[in-house]
Amino acid sequence: MEFMAFSMAFMALLTAIVASLMAFMEFFNGICGIFNAIYGSFNGICGNFNTICGIFDGIYEIFIGIYCIFSGIDSIFNGICGIVNGIKNCIYGFANDINGIAIGIDGIYGMTNGIYGIYGMINHIYGMINQIYGMNNGIYSMINYIYGMINHIYGMTNGIYGIINGIYGTTNGS
Repeated sequence: MEFMAFSMAFMALLTAIVASLMAFMEFFNGICGIFNAIYGSFNGICGNFNTICGIFDGIYEIFIGIYCIFSGIDSIFNGICGIVNGIKNCIYGFANDINGIAIGIDGIYGMTNGIYGIYGMINHIYGMINQIYGMNNGIYSMINYIYGMINHIYGMTNGIYGIINGIYGTTNGS
């Protein structure tokens, strides 16, 4: 009878020890959960900084796009200057043609020089046409730079969405 009472008391003691150990383990599980939540919060903060860096990259790309647009405008003005120079050269060539014709009236030698002047005027006209093509290429490059800037703006918008998602992640992690 005493052995039965001792056995029951011993079993009760073992049960209490096991229950204490389980409570202790639950306590440590709770501490681990707290640290996991802190870790998740830091991950969310890191995500926010990454998205902020992405936004600054997008802003940098926008400024590059603006610079490229101004470079395209500069190319257009260079093309316009080339056209003006071509017209000026055409006028000079035409004046040379008139002089050549006048010399040609005076003699065959002068007329030959006038023919050479006509060839020069034709070459000047070809040069002016090439300048016009160059200006068109400058306009096309400026349009491409504008499209690039629009794509950079889309990238910056995606960066802002990333920040918002990072903030939600930080809130959920906390």
